[in-house]
Amino acid sequence: MFIRILNSEMELATGCTEPGAVALTAAEAGCALRRAGANTVEEVLVSASVNIIKNAMSAGIPGTSYEGMDYAAAIGAVGGEPVHLLEVMNYVAPEQVEQAAALVKAGKVEVEVAQVPQKLYVDVTVKGEGHTGRAVVRDLHTNVVLVQQDGETTLDKTNAAAQSPDGRDLVPPEEIAAFLTVKSIWDYCTEELDPLHDPIDIIRSAVQVNTTISDEGLSKEYGLAIGRNLELNCRKGLMTRDLTTNAMVIASAGADARMAGAPVPVVANSGSGNQGITATMPVVATARWLDIDEEKMLRAVTLSNLIAIRIKSKFGRLSNLAARPWPAPVPPAASPTCWAAATMRSAVPSRTWWAT
Repeated sequence: MFIRILNSEMELATGCTEPGAVALTAAEAGCALRRAGANTVEEVLVSASVNIIKNAMSAGIPGTSYEGMDYAAAIGAVGGEPVHLLEVMNYVAPEQVEQAAALVKAGKVEVEVAQVPQKLYVDVTVKGEGHTGRAVVRDLHTNVVLVQQDGETTLDKTNAAAQSPDGRDLVPPEEIAAFLTVKSIWDYCTEELDPLHDPIDIIRSAVQVNTTISDEGLSKEYGLAIGRNLELNCRKGLMTRDLTTNAMVIASAGADARMAGAPVPVVANSGSGNQGITATMPVVATARWLDIDEEKMLRAVTLSNLIAIRIKSKFGRLSNLAARPWPAPVPPAASPTCWAAATMRSAVPSRTWWAT
């Protein structure tokens, strides 16, 4: 069950997952428009939940100099193929990206707040040559629940349970919340798990892929370049490069690159790439700093990601702050990683965690 949950809640994505969800929805709507007989996208209307807008409005678009959900929607509508899911923008031709950018600059892409109860909701309508295409994603970033062309419904899963289009076995949040406890996670990661032989491929991918994007964030100036500047301050002697600062550098660099639109994938946790980085990279950085062996590191990374998944199962995949599996004012996403990192030096957990 633990491995089933990991495979359900961790996945590969490029760029911020919210613009990816917007682009995927727009790609479905654009395909519906073309099936209706139109070859040109003339207008795009996006109606999305507040948390989607908040997370996507300033995120960079992978492989471009553009940012924001209006560009994501336009790119998806003009040239997106839904089969690529959250990496849909990676496969749009450069000339189509520029066509999409022209739509945005001409004021042909509108974004409005959807008055819906769902925290994760995207509704995109695309118009062109007298035809329309519409698609809706809800509850999960890749869960397409409605497709219409010229007002005629061609797909309707609005009353069905959330499903993954890539065939992943999704575990409902309420089932995750009922199954996972901190004690059961601890017992699994420290006693039951065989990291070198059990099929925890998604954890191994998280270590490898998220390390790559952290290295990318240190190699170039991305966004605020927090990780890169922290490292620079350490090199200048303005800060001490100790274990804690090193973990901050590594994790921040990955988030810098991801949010600025670096064309490098990340393994996300509970729909958030930043959370995948935050739940993984401080643990990896600590393991390498302390020269911890791979087996113990994989146990700790698994523990950290399971704790994050458990927390997010309690209040949804999108919260008021991106990449924070704890709501304010309690500790942020790094807290489970700190505990996981501590397990690499000690096999005795704090008793206060058992009541969590």
